[in-house]
Amino acid sequence: MSLNDKQFFLCLFFILFLVKNEMNCQVISNSVLIKEGIIERKSSFNIEEIKVRWKKAALENCPGVPCVTTPPPPPPPSFTCGTTTITDIDNNSYPTVLIGTQCWMKENLRVTKYTDGSSIALDVSGGTLGTTAQSWTTQPTGAITVYGHSPDSLAKYGYLYNRLSLISGKMICPTGWHVPSPAEWTVLVKYYEPTNSNIPTAGNQQSLTVGGKLKMTGGSWKYYVGGGADNSSGFSALPAGFRDNAQTGPNGEFKLAFESAHFWASGSTSLYVILEANSPSLGWGNYQTDLAGHSVRCIKDAVGIGPN
Repeated sequence: MSLNDKQFFLCLFFILFLVKNEMNCQVISNSVLIKEGIIERKSSFNIEEIKVRWKKAALENCPGVPCVTTPPPPPPPSFTCGTTTITDIDNNSYPTVLIGTQCWMKENLRVTKYTDGSSIALDVSGGTLGTTAQSWTTQPTGAITVYGHSPDSLAKYGYLYNRLSLISGKMICPTGWHVPSPAEWTVLVKYYEPTNSNIPTAGNQQSLTVGGKLKMTGGSWKYYVGGGADNSSGFSALPAGFRDNAQTGPNGEFKLAFESAHFWASGSTSLYVILEANSPSLGWGNYQTDLAGHSVRCIKDAVGIGPN
C-alpha cells in the first residue's frame, strides 16, 4: 500500500469521526482507477455537504432505509353550500344556496363553452327586438343569446340557452353540477309544500305560492299587486324574460323582460319553469321545440351536498 493510499484511509477515518462530532474537515485529493484509465479527481467538501451527499445516496438506494415516495395529492377543497361559490369553465363565479337537501346556483348560468372546452354558438342577430334578420330559430346546434343583445342584460341575467345546448350530449354546467330535471324541481316545490301532489306538465300551475319564494324582492321585477315575491328561499330569481321560437310571436322575439323568468328542465321534453311578476305561482310551459331561449340554473349532483 502506497503512502498516498494510507493517507487517504486515515483521512477517511478522521472524516467519519468529525461527522459524528459536527466538525469541519476537507477531503484530500485522491486518484481513482477506472477501466478507461486513471482520472485524478480533486474535491473538497465541508462536513455539511458530506452529510447531504450521504443522505441523498442512502435515499436513492432504498433497501434498509426509508425511500422517497411521491406525496399524496392534497384533499379537495371543502364545499359548504350557501357559503362556497362555484366556477365554470369560463371562470365565472356563482354563489350557491341550500334549499332543503338541494344545492342550487344563486345566479343564472352565463357560460359560453361546454365542459369539454368546445364553444356554444352565440347568436347576435335580430337587433334589440330579436326580429330583424334573425337566425335564432334556424340554429342547427346548441346556441346562446343575450336578451336585447345588451351587455347589461348579460351581466344581470346571464345567457338564454336553446334546448339543443342541453341535449347535445355535452355538459354546460360546471363539473359536479347539472341542469335540474322536472323531478328535481318538484323536490324543491315539495320542500315548501310537502303534501303537494301536482306534477310538472305544460300549462300546469304546480304551486300557487312557491314561485313567490323563489323571486328576488324589488329589483327589476315589474310590480304587480299580489305578485307575492319574498325570496324566502334565497333562490333570487330575476325576470330575465326569454327569446321566442316563433310559435307565439315574431321569429326570435325577445319577450317579457321584467315580467317573467323561464328556467329549462332537463329530460326528454321541452319543459321549463315559469315564474311571473303578477303571481306567486310556479308553473310549467312547453313549446314542443328546442329553439326557444330560456335561462339555466344548475343544481349540484346529489352526492356531497353540504361540507365534504
